[in-house]
Amino acid sequence: MFDNMEEYTDPNRYDKENQGHHELALILQHLPKEAGTIVDLACGTGRLTLPLAEAGYRMLGIDLHEGMLEAAKGKSSARNLDIEWRQADALQLELEQQADAFVMVGNSFQHFLTQEEQLQLLTRIRQNLAPDGLLIFDLRFPSRNELAQSSREDLAYTYKDLLDQTCNVYYDSQYDPVTQIQHNTTYRITKLRDGEHSTDEARIHLRFTYPQELKLLLAQAGLHLEAWYGSWNKASIGEDHPSIVVVCRR
Repeated sequence: MFDNMEEYTDPNRYDKENQGHHELALILQHLPKEAGTIVDLACGTGRLTLPLAEAGYRMLGIDLHEGMLEAAKGKSSARNLDIEWRQADALQLELEQQADAFVMVGNSFQHFLTQEEQLQLLTRIRQNLAPDGLLIFDLRFPSRNELAQSSREDLAYTYKDLLDQTCNVYYDSQYDPVTQIQHNTTYRITKLRDGEHSTDEARIHLRFTYPQELKLLLAQAGLHLEAWYGSWNKASIGEDHPSIVVVCRR
């Protein structure tokens, strides 16, 4: 059985490959100064949850993956941050009290692989949002380059792992235009200290949503689109920019 979680089996590797919080400035511009609970949905290891807590917001980090949450708890404890962490399925989410805002970054929206699941997610978020509550999330823009087939032979990037060993990363991707799902395999080839190499493979499936389709999904879920951007730097949405960053409200 494939649960679409293979990329998240190693929280330490995830943190090494996903550093910084480039989303923070735009999110802080939109969040109300005096807010109640802010939910970081699909929070992972707390990459964004922690700096939002440090900015003074009361944070609830929610994720499906137990290992990622354990890493997040360890980081918040080390920083002496009072953050609530909860393991939950976003499609079944029921909060005891509605939140003032939801954030969902890292293209997590694309993990929901059908239009029905995406609509169910947005509807569930709306139900857990206070009146006039805010939702900010992102997904990759379905440009021709983004959807193009990639080969394992093309080096994507290189980095040093936690043991200071060189890791070369390659992608193999196939896009299905009927389902709008991109089937990806990541190959990480690490040069070990003894000169040998180890290879790790991880699969992930991601659904692309087109802008006009996204507008309809938001409207069906009862969410009002306030703004959208082509990047977290507020670039105009379109083919030349990597993302669809959505700012909407209940």
